[in-house]
Amino acid sequence: MQATSLRRIEIEIVRLRLLYLTTRYSYDKTTENIIKSIKAGELDPQSFVLFDDHDLEPHEVLRGAHNLLHKLKTQFPKFLRETIFVRLISALEVFLIDAVRDIFLARRDLFQSGNKIEFTFGEVLSATSITEVWTKVINRELRKLHSQGFKEVVKFYNNRLDIDLSTFPSSISIIQELHDRRHLLVHRLGKADDQYRHRYDSRLKSLPVSEEYLLNSMHQILEFARFVAGAAQTRANQKIDTSESKANDAEASVVIEFLSEEAKAVTVKGFHFAMDDKIGSLDDILTSYRWEEGRLTMAFAGDSASVRAYLRILKRLARKDQLIIHERQIFRLEPIPRRQCNLSREALEAMAKQLPHRPWSTDIHREMANRFKISNTHARDAIRRILEDEELSRLVGSSF
Repeated sequence: MQATSLRRIEIEIVRLRLLYLTTRYSYDKTTENIIKSIKAGELDPQSFVLFDDHDLEPHEVLRGAHNLLHKLKTQFPKFLRETIFVRLISALEVFLIDAVRDIFLARRDLFQSGNKIEFTFGEVLSATSITEVWTKVINRELRKLHSQGFKEVVKFYNNRLDIDLSTFPSSISIIQELHDRRHLLVHRLGKADDQYRHRYDSRLKSLPVSEEYLLNSMHQILEFARFVAGAAQTRANQKIDTSESKANDAEASVVIEFLSEEAKAVTVKGFHFAMDDKIGSLDDILTSYRWEEGRLTMAFAGDSASVRAYLRILKRLARKDQLIIHERQIFRLEPIPRRQCNLSREALEAMAKQLPHRPWSTDIHREMANRFKISNTHARDAIRRILEDEELSRLVGSSF
């Protein structure tokens, strides 16, 4: 699993910390310069007007250096800490969502559930690959998760990903309190409500974000993010249960030369083909695509049915003289499973007696199909079953 989500929040926290420290430093230096100017008689504290060249309302204009000094010492740092704190918690929320996406890339099996998700025909049919469908699935899941509170995110990690965030060594309640305080800052300008006071046994009417609280919050969130990333990495690296999933059981390659434009069309990205009652996609099995000296080398890996069906398309075009297969290599291709004969023992015995002595004509299965009123496929399966059974094979030609 890629650790990009952890790296992003680490960078974000460093930047927010530098933003606070450098801005606070600029406040202090500005304060020092104004005080020096006042003491040196270079600045009249009563007539100093700041920003008077902007289109501001009268009450928005800072009149007087003492007024500005007061704001630089109290109000501006307070607003700065609160603003940075709000973004800090937002960065954590983004990280928690991104970490889920990272796990999805490595362990899609963890997201399997009986939940239903609706797609329009247009969304499904316009998708050029299965990854587009996966993207829509995970994005809808994450969009829903993002709109929920921190407690629901914790439940999601626990129930869907089997990651217990409550085992965070520094206590998950610390992270919960950070979220609750951010919520009150955004929606009540920092005024505590009864729920907060009851939950944290607090008598505070307003919730300050002191410098110590802000810097400690950055530290706690960084530690929590590293804890989550470690748990996510462990979950992603665990062996996936593939007992019910399709394995890539086929590998092959071909070197072809085109003799027609129609043949080229079957090798382009997004080409789809029929295979029995399913639809195959070249994108799902193609692993490499290389032109060299007017010939195209293609390598495949995927389920046997898809690889086999696509190779048949190339062979059919070769028979039509639309392309030339210069080289074909089968590295791994599961054999086609034999169908089981579903005729009764009595029917097999009757067919065995009706079969003439060998050698047979190439259409013997058609003769048996007509005689016993069954399909050609069932007749072929029955003949194969007769030849494999010693007792049945003795009956062949007994009626002649």
